[in-house]
Amino acid sequence: MQKQFVVGQVLRLTASWRRRLGLFGAALLVATTLTPATAQTTAPAELSIAIQTLETAANSRDLETLLTTYAPDFQTTDGLQRAAYLEALSQLWERYPELTYDVELLNWEATPEGWRIETQTSVTGSTADSPPTQLTSTIRSQQTFANGQIQQQKILAEETRRSRGEKPPTLKINLPESASPNSEFPFDVIVNEPRGKQVLLGGVREDVVAAERFLTPTNLPLTVLPAGGIFKVVELSDEPGDRWFSAIVVRNDGMSQITRRVRVE
Repeated sequence: MQKQFVVGQVLRLTASWRRRLGLFGAALLVATTLTPATAQTTAPAELSIAIQTLETAANSRDLETLLTTYAPDFQTTDGLQRAAYLEALSQLWERYPELTYDVELLNWEATPEGWRIETQTSVTGSTADSPPTQLTSTIRSQQTFANGQIQQQKILAEETRRSRGEKPPTLKINLPESASPNSEFPFDVIVNEPRGKQVLLGGVREDVVAAERFLTPTNLPLTVLPAGGIFKVVELSDEPGDRWFSAIVVRNDGMSQITRRVRVE
């Protein structure tokens, strides 16, 4: 019972932390159509230096340098502005003090004001508590550079996984990368390992991506799972905006959570 309570405390935090993570990955995730290798070798030196500066500042937790990289009127297509972005990033680093960022340039094109770029950022790390919560995230995003600063960003794809315990469940998720308003699609979360006699607890949640939700903790309700996973059909409303879909599975030897963004367009 005590172990379940500790896990429950983790669950109440995970939705907000994954959003804060997405902020930085997308803000780093920065088109001629190029292979990643070609994009990196043909990028202008000034652009390569700007991306390297972002990556280095993130790995060294240098908020002061990041502040100068984003324009005063910086805003994401989710409605998040510079001050809120930096606050969320600071809170993320407090929770995960040793995150590692790796940025890969995928595409770039020159614009009259600067560049429009696309990158993929991989983030890994863990909390300082015991047992630690392990985190991995992959975020693909597009930014607009002008006057040497990032003016705007748009997240194109986002997936974050968290796990905790001796042997956390291995999860496979079935979700589209994008969908249309008023459409239906499956949302399946499958536990790869045989269930055996173990009791599985799990839950899912759907949220509309919005700036005010990046700093607001949310709950993931837990129920006993009758099978080795969670199987749902999502019915999208006509409400505009991307969605976050989160799922969590808990058993006596570990916990795993996954969150994926679905673009609604």
